[in-house]
Amino acid sequence: MVFILGFFLIALGFVQPLSALVIGTFWAVFFKRKAGLGVVLIAIGGATLGLHYVVSPSHDMARYVTYMQAVSLVQSPYEFFKQMYSALPISEFGLTGRDWPLSAAILYITGKFFDYRWLSAFTVFTTLFTRIYLIVKTTEKSRFSTLQLAFLRLIFILLTIMMTTILRPASGFRWYLGSNVILWIVYFDLFKNTRLNVWKISGMIIAGLLHPSMWIYAAIRVMAWLFTSVDKTIISKIFWGIVFFVGLVALLASSRVAPLMNQFWAYISGSDGFNVSTGTHIRFVVTFLVISILFARIKTEKFRFERTDWIFLLSNYWMLLLSVPFFLFDRLYQLAVPLMFLYYGYILAGKKRFIVYDFVVIFAMFSLYVVFYAGGVYQLLPTLDKGVFEILINPIWKF
Repeated sequence: MVFILGFFLIALGFVQPLSALVIGTFWAVFFKRKAGLGVVLIAIGGATLGLHYVVSPSHDMARYVTYMQAVSLVQSPYEFFKQMYSALPISEFGLTGRDWPLSAAILYITGKFFDYRWLSAFTVFTTLFTRIYLIVKTTEKSRFSTLQLAFLRLIFILLTIMMTTILRPASGFRWYLGSNVILWIVYFDLFKNTRLNVWKISGMIIAGLLHPSMWIYAAIRVMAWLFTSVDKTIISKIFWGIVFFVGLVALLASSRVAPLMNQFWAYISGSDGFNVSTGTHIRFVVTFLVISILFARIKTEKFRFERTDWIFLLSNYWMLLLSVPFFLFDRLYQLAVPLMFLYYGYILAGKKRFIVYDFVVIFAMFSLYVVFYAGGVYQLLPTLDKGVFEILINPIWKF
């Protein structure tokens, strides 16, 4: 019966996405168990808007579209990867795909058989589903009353949508697909176990192949595991520590590191055109201060977490602090905050009611985004080829 109902609602979502958004939000908020169906419906509604995304020359997707057009002329996947690692690879706006081959393959397939809007819609769907589903899942075992739980989930859903937006994943697909994988790994660590296994290692590799910055998160996770796991012998830790150290030295000795570091510094310093104005700096500082309120709340219940999990969160917080003077902050907090939401949800799952500090956290986070949107600092939607209402009341295939 549930399967039939779920199939009907998803079909309805494709016919009229607005219904999917309304029913999905209600379902995800009020159904303590099996809320995943509601999250799927919300993600379908968001993905529908991604299908009508009109790319702007200033967006990341503009570079990807140009790269897709170039590589779509390559005859076969073998020839595509062969040219990618040749002396003269196809390069558009500095994009060659060498450092993110899985994302490059996705662009190749999209350019061959689809339209960039399908890629944008897919990224919006997976991003909204991952970020909302995981926080809803963390609250399944909550002992809150029905109304308290509904309030908590609604706030988390609204905050996630306001922070993530539709524009960001629609344009910057590499970062969001890679960070989605990292979030799933952290979720399984928190609620299953903190041990590394072949699935988690595979996930880290996939994330790194989607976006090279994900290797940083993978390295932090591995290092935290090496030096905190209690079920490993000293010899085993030393062995894996040596393997990791040798691999790091080999990477630093590689001739490819210098160009990558130059690109990274250009990105975070703004010398590639992302100049950080005084107003933007102020926004970063205010955002970091509000995030620090959330982090401080999590820290009050630090004892609930395994050392591996706590070190990972603490490392992300310090990375965020160090990035405040740079444009990089605008990207890093897009992963750091959903991570904190997972940890925060993990804490609340063991509570019977909110404390005053929880209301302070929720009010501060919500007020931050309301002010930013009211002041025109944030843009929820990209430029669309039709009006939002027209898009959402028509079948999803009419684009």
